[in-house]
Amino acid sequence: MNSSILYHIAKNIDFEALPVLWKDIDFNKFSEHKSLYPYQREALQNATKIIYKFYDNFIDNETAKKQFLKLNEQNGLNKDLQTRFFTYSDTESTAYNILSEYFEEEDYKLSAWNFINRMSFWMATGSGKSVVLIKLIELLQNLMSNEVLPDNRILFLTHRPDLIEQLQEHIVEFNEYAKKEKGIEFIVRDLREFPEQEMNGNLFKDTQINIYFYRSDLISDIQKENIIDFNNYDNNGKWFVILDEAHKGDSEESKRKQYYNILSRSGFLFNFSATFTDEIDILSTVYNLNLAEYIKQGYGKHLYLFQEQFKNFKTTEDNKDFEEEEKQKIVLMSLIMLAFVKKQAEKIRTEFGAEYFHNPLLLTLVNSVTAKDSDLYLFFRELEKIAKKEVDNTLFANAKSTLQNDLYSVKSAEFEGIELFEDVEIASIKNLTFDEILKYVFNANTSGDFEVRRNPKNKQELSFRVKSGANSEPFALIKIGDIKGFEANNLANYDIEEEFDNVSLFENINDSSVNILMGSRAFYEGWDSNRPNIINFVNIGTHKDAKKFILQSIGRGVRIEPIKNQRKRLLPLINDGVIKNEVLKAKVKEVNLLESLFVFGTNQKAILSVLETLKGEQQEEEHQLSLFEKDIFSHPLLIPVYKNASSNNEKRLKRLRINKEDFALYNDIVETMNEKAIAFNFNLKYEDVAILTEKQKDSKNFKQVEHERIGKVGPVVKHILNYYKNIPEEVDTFSKVEEEIIHYNKISVNTSKTGSETSIEFKRLAELKNKIKKAKNPVDKEQVKNEFKQALANSEIDIDEYTEQIEKLKYEASSGTETFTHRNEEINIKKLLNHYYFPTVISGKDRIKWMKHIIDTPSEIEFVNALEKHLKEDDNFFSQFDWWKFSKIDHSLDKKVRIPYIDPYNGKRNFLPDFVFWLQKENEYHILYIDPKGTGRSEYQFKVDGYRDLFVENEKVKEFEFGDKNLKVHLRLATEDTAILGDKDFYKKYWLEPNNFDIELDE
Repeated sequence: MNSSILYHIAKNIDFEALPVLWKDIDFNKFSEHKSLYPYQREALQNATKIIYKFYDNFIDNETAKKQFLKLNEQNGLNKDLQTRFFTYSDTESTAYNILSEYFEEEDYKLSAWNFINRMSFWMATGSGKSVVLIKLIELLQNLMSNEVLPDNRILFLTHRPDLIEQLQEHIVEFNEYAKKEKGIEFIVRDLREFPEQEMNGNLFKDTQINIYFYRSDLISDIQKENIIDFNNYDNNGKWFVILDEAHKGDSEESKRKQYYNILSRSGFLFNFSATFTDEIDILSTVYNLNLAEYIKQGYGKHLYLFQEQFKNFKTTEDNKDFEEEEKQKIVLMSLIMLAFVKKQAEKIRTEFGAEYFHNPLLLTLVNSVTAKDSDLYLFFRELEKIAKKEVDNTLFANAKSTLQNDLYSVKSAEFEGIELFEDVEIASIKNLTFDEILKYVFNANTSGDFEVRRNPKNKQELSFRVKSGANSEPFALIKIGDIKGFEANNLANYDIEEEFDNVSLFENINDSSVNILMGSRAFYEGWDSNRPNIINFVNIGTHKDAKKFILQSIGRGVRIEPIKNQRKRLLPLINDGVIKNEVLKAKVKEVNLLESLFVFGTNQKAILSVLETLKGEQQEEEHQLSLFEKDIFSHPLLIPVYKNASSNNEKRLKRLRINKEDFALYNDIVETMNEKAIAFNFNLKYEDVAILTEKQKDSKNFKQVEHERIGKVGPVVKHILNYYKNIPEEVDTFSKVEEEIIHYNKISVNTSKTGSETSIEFKRLAELKNKIKKAKNPVDKEQVKNEFKQALANSEIDIDEYTEQIEKLKYEASSGTETFTHRNEEINIKKLLNHYYFPTVISGKDRIKWMKHIIDTPSEIEFVNALEKHLKEDDNFFSQFDWWKFSKIDHSLDKKVRIPYIDPYNGKRNFLPDFVFWLQKENEYHILYIDPKGTGRSEYQFKVDGYRDLFVENEKVKEFEFGDKNLKVHLRLATEDTAILGDKDFYKKYWLEPNNFDIELDE
């Protein structure tokens, strides 16, 4: 399966380098109480980059599409892929006949460039794609208001009414925040309102943004009561069409897919799904967080697929069930697994509190529901037998033994290839008693019959309790489309009690006593719970349409929330610095059961094929190397902590750099329009108008330049306001580095997943891991030699043994660098003196394609090599201090180690130096940032200005008191040629040559 072209394009574009109007949006907040996760922000940034590449210097749609196709070709979209997935050439096909009325034919085909205006978001169930979708709408609206996108309309399509309702609920939440903070509001309208709305116009179009919606499965080429003819809403193809799980079928002959192409032909098509199967969607994926990636990145539970299957629930050709004992055994195994996990949950939650983790749940999904002897009833019947203790002791022991053996064989989690469970832990299953099954599964102290309960007003739920139960809390719940059929065919001999509290157990499942949830495909979407730890798929996976259902269901099951509002596994939260509780850190291994989803299925091969599809979507697999350790150090390593300045320090904003033609537009507006007219025409508050008029009075507020032209008055006004409403930051305090530097926890290696290369690269990976371990604890040969000499002198060994040991020592790892070469690229693994973590991985020459988050930028490599050389000198710069320490800073992960500054073109920015040094002599404490990059652009001046605003006063470095320390912060930039700055350059004092560590710390 081919990898994404668009993701490859996006990852090579620097978001911060985009023009100001393209990044004039906040990707951090969704609502008052909801912030975006890092992966959601990255998805939106990637989308922005691709939209920019399509619409930058936009002339017309045909030109934009053809230029965009060229960009795709440069990044791997070859002619074969274009022909197979983006071109329509069968003139007899339904798709061709539909599309040819709207797209230009060339040599009896519809060329690929016509359909290149699309992108896909491949995001797992539970990853919050609705948040991304709504923020994408905000992005599109923002770009249209900035007049860098055509003024198209926005259309949202999905295939179920409840998903439309879900979107509307999210928009209500978004609007509450957006109206207050941004003065905008999304109005959700039925697509059938479109003609009337367009005819009447929208007087409040700058503040009230129409989002049209409809069910994708009701889009057709005919008009009926609910089915609509897309031609009546065509709008000349000027739609930004957003599809949410709207793709149907796997063939290009799907007529609806062509309607979407037509509606977006003069706009863009955005496709969201957790389960893409079409190659065109995969090729155009701009961000991939599918189920495999979701789990690998720590956002979902580990996934285990049992070999033991629900095959006994099938029927033979003569329509007879398999052996009853086998039916009971597999159900019993799933209950034992549930009790085993719940017992561990009880232990963890008793120790740390009920707010930690969740109450585990067994989810059983069946194919047939209401018929007599349906899958649901067969499972239910075996459940009751077990509750009544109609289980042979030998069978119970056999079930535990089979479960243990299965766990021994599947210790490696799907997608991750890591083993989490110790044999001792698995062996403890045999100690589980039947009474514990009653306690943890059935909420009962003794065995007994079932009691059935229902609410007359709820026709989709039935709950069950054991009559002998210690309390009246139900242990199981059936949630299906209509319970009447199940009752009539399967519960005729049961007394059914009616409840009238009108509370849905399913809607409150997270706080419920229910331990087993049974149902069918009716509820695999539209609910959110972190409770499932076991899923039974009974007779699901044997049908060709089961793939999406399996993925969606597992997506529901992998959700995790160890602590409130933190949806990531415990170890990633520790690595990210979110969890700092040392006692909880020590329990990482003990929570593996709670952080795992165990799957039983009727057809293991069918489920495996679904998972293998996800594994095969990437040509490479990423392996995180948890082999690096933070050095234990007694002295505090401090970094500045910032806050918004108490007053908007005008002088720190400097003069806004603005294109001279843009300035003329702005100047003309202020001089020819009164304040009321400006407020009305640009939808501004009067305090904003006051800023515009006040700044225009003094030409010193602006520096006119020839480049960076916006060209449109509305965006120019917005840009000026955004800049002058910036609040600079100031130093608040200093804090000890805890988890602000985390990139060493994220160092990873990509290995090939294709053909014979796989096994070879896994061997190389093992070799690399071994070398890292050796570099972590290198052998000091001189010390060992001296020890042998002393032993010989003391007659503890004889000369022959001494000679033998010295000879062996030749082949031991040295105390120097371990070298590893792969794909013709060399890395060095070494214990850098006084580095924050060890060992450190440094590229031999340039950027490494197969390893992430190491030192592999040429300027950084040269700097480290020069530092090592300098430290060999007796009287080196660092020898004057009582102690010193330093660390590499990874710009993508260590973003809290920063210097905020004002870019006079763009506003607030963060300068992330490449290295930070901590140095102390007596009570004089120094933080020294060093950034070894070339002078290149004049941007370095703005960074130095930002540093000076914060840490320099009256040409002297500020001194901060921190405890018993006098603390100063210093900055140096390194370049090979400081001469280019000129002798009188104000900034020259901040530059040093990379190979020269004759640093003079400023007074």
